[in-house]
Amino acid sequence: MEQNKKPSFSELYDKVISSESLCTRCGACVLICPKNRLIFKNLQPEQVSGDKNVCPVNIDGRCGICAMVCPVLNREYASFITEEDAIGNYTSILAGRTTDQVFREKGQDGGLVSSILKWGLVTKRWSSFVGYTRDENWQVLPLVVTESSEVIKTCGSKYTYISIIDGLSQLHRLGFASEPFSIVGLPCHIAAIRKLQELKSKYVKGLVLCIGLFCSKAFSYEGLVKNKIMKEMEIPIADVKKMDIRKGLFTIKMEWGEIYQIPVKELQNYSHSGCSACADFSAESADISVGGLGIDEWTIAVIRTEAGEEVMKAARSFGSIETCSADKFPKALHLLERLASRKREQAVKKIN
Repeated sequence: MEQNKKPSFSELYDKVISSESLCTRCGACVLICPKNRLIFKNLQPEQVSGDKNVCPVNIDGRCGICAMVCPVLNREYASFITEEDAIGNYTSILAGRTTDQVFREKGQDGGLVSSILKWGLVTKRWSSFVGYTRDENWQVLPLVVTESSEVIKTCGSKYTYISIIDGLSQLHRLGFASEPFSIVGLPCHIAAIRKLQELKSKYVKGLVLCIGLFCSKAFSYEGLVKNKIMKEMEIPIADVKKMDIRKGLFTIKMEWGEIYQIPVKELQNYSHSGCSACADFSAESADISVGGLGIDEWTIAVIRTEAGEEVMKAARSFGSIETCSADKFPKALHLLERLASRKREQAVKKIN
């Protein structure tokens, strides 16, 4: 994008939305549109009427906020991808886990994120947080949590993609967007949220903490759940207890203990289309970035900001979490670097 040139919807459509491999489907453009000219249909931003690539509000250089908020259109890919450290800027890297036995059993990896979110509610560091839950068919749903007893509903990884629209819209409708809140999301979510903050959007006015999840790729619900798990493998989805990815295997654990495993390579065709050009594995825009990386009962946490450092320290002092140096898990740190580097390399090839 040329310097000092105001971006337009046409540019956003031609360069990003119309490209299945570039648009992350984060939904920020739909969320921020002041005239409600955009809708989200089948995980795709669309005009409510008229030409696909022309917005009547954006004529003669007016508005253009949808293009300004796009994390893809406004990202300087070259500098982003060629940074010396593949995982971006950070102040420290820790291994952490919950001290809550329920979260250890229900949560993913070390249950670290669940305990941080609960700690924030209990200590009134935030009045709510935006997370994700699922229904009995493993359809991912946004959830605004205001009570510590409800944190359990957001435990565990879901692996299918969802935009940020419904969660932040729900938060705003409930009147919590101006009060202190935290949010959990994928790297593409966090990048979009940071753009919303730059533009002083009403939807993120009270945001105090972003927790980003390590992500090689997310999958479509239709592909992974409906086609692969339910149709091809004939697995009763309502009886699935947990899903996980470790050592190149996608693992499905049933309520009665039976385990199914699929090589992740076999799921390539079900990945979310915008993942191929994404260079961010470790949620570089977050305050705290987290992921399991194959460690039993521990979560690797990359602390990136003062806010992230302060939260980790306070939650530890409160007794909600315990931490140790990530150097105790050298294989996990090596894997973090390798996965982050691989994602950048793949993005460079796709973009070029």
